[in-house]
Amino acid sequence: MLHKTEDGLRPRRQPTTPETQPFLNGKRVNATIFDVLWSMKKDGYSDYTINFMRKALGLLNKHCDLDSPESVKGAR
Repeated sequence: MLHKTEDGLRPRRQPTTPETQPFLNGKRVNATIFDVLWSMKKDGYSDYTINFMRKALGLLNKHCDLDSPESVKGAR
């Protein structure tokens, strides 16, 4: 959707790119994150809970390897 500004028409939302969504950067790990989020959706978790988990896993993904439990435990 577009909205009118002083400079003309602008999109209401900025387009999403892999840089703006950190959990999209690594294919293997992000497939794992997607699988977790998808199973939460199928199990009936609320969208708020799923979004919180997405942000938490994305933050952990920036600082450690999610496939290695010891690195996740050591991330502070």
